[in-house]
Amino acid sequence: MIRPRRLSAFVRKILVADPEAKLNINLRGRSPFIEVCFKSALAKDEIVSTYDIGVVSSSIIDHRGKNWPEFFVRFDASELSEEPDHDRGTGFSFDRVKVSKRERRAVTRQEEEGAALIGGRRHVGSGALAGLKSDASSERWQQEAKQTKAASVSLTAAWLDKITREARVNDKRPMIHLRFTNFPDDVVASADWVVIPADVFDEMRRVEDAVDG
Repeated sequence: MIRPRRLSAFVRKILVADPEAKLNINLRGRSPFIEVCFKSALAKDEIVSTYDIGVVSSSIIDHRGKNWPEFFVRFDASELSEEPDHDRGTGFSFDRVKVSKRERRAVTRQEEEGAALIGGRRHVGSGALAGLKSDASSERWQQEAKQTKAASVSLTAAWLDKITREARVNDKRPMIHLRFTNFPDDVVASADWVVIPADVFDEMRRVEDAVDG
């Protein structure tokens, strides 16, 4: 029997890794499955390698007229009925994600301040609208906002791939705005950092050198 909370947890992980992924879920019959068309190969690899769910088949779908292919994977949904094996590092969290109003306000505040940093505007709905898939944008920048209460954050290749693709579509520069919300008082480092590609940094440095020269 498929456990609904395990199913929803797995689906949530997929959509966090690749918000543009398309899913087809069939839980009937003896061979229940979850089919996913990933837009990002990095997101697909992250899900397949991190979560111990059997892969029935996988392929690359090269649609004509599209800027990039889709990556199809069929997962064996029957394994979502088993008890999670923590020794194998499945990494599932079956508890519902509880986000307080205070935390939502903090996210909104970061998105607004990140937008102001690039002289742009925040995307209402955190990228849920078509054509505005990241958190903020300006004439030159496409920005994704990430924050954590922890003392560290894992910068994933899937994040970088996602914002880079969106920036290219809109002919802009990609940026990730990171915020640490729980720094101790004795930490002298800034709680806010930006991540940009090395080639963008080099371009900005050369422009700065030319102005100074």
